[in-house]
Amino acid sequence: MEWADRVSDLVVEEVVRVPWIKGAKAFLDKYSSKLPVFVISGTPETELKYVVDQRKMSYYFKEVLGSPVKKPAHIRRLLAKYRLTPERCVFIGDALTDYNAALEAGLYFIVIQGEVRFPDTVTPLPDCRGIERALKTFARHFDPKCSGCYLIQKQYNPRRLLQRQP
Repeated sequence: MEWADRVSDLVVEEVVRVPWIKGAKAFLDKYSSKLPVFVISGTPETELKYVVDQRKMSYYFKEVLGSPVKKPAHIRRLLAKYRLTPERCVFIGDALTDYNAALEAGLYFIVIQGEVRFPDTVTPLPDCRGIERALKTFARHFDPKCSGCYLIQKQYNPRRLLQRQP
C-alpha cells in the first residue's frame, strides 16, 4: 500500500472514532424519522458513506452525498427529487462552502461552531444542542412539523459553526 493511501485510511479510521458533537445524536433521534435528513459533504462520497456506515448512522439519512459533485448541485437534485422548496429548507454546516451553497440555493443556514470566519450576519452555535431552538426562529416562515422542511449537512469534524439566512 502506498504511503498516501495508508495515511488516508488512518484518517478515515480516526474520523470513524470521533465522538458525536453535543446535541447531534439527540436531534437526529428526534427528527430523522419525521423529516427528510441528508448529508452533503465535500468529503469523497465513497469515504463518507463508509464513515456513516461504520458509525451506524445510515438510518438517520435519506441520502449521503459527497464529492466530486459540488454541494449546490446536490442541493438542486435533492430539491427536485423530493419536491422540496428552498425557503422551507435549512442547511446545517460548518464551512464557507456550506454557507455559499445555502445562499446559492436560497436555503436557511445554521452554522455549528468551528474555525471558519463567517460574515457578521452569522450567529454561530457552539454545538448541535441549539439546533432545535434555531429552527424555531425560522418557524414564522414555514411549518416546522411539515415533512420536507429541512436539509442537514453534517461533516465529521468535532468542531463546527450557525447562521440565520434573511
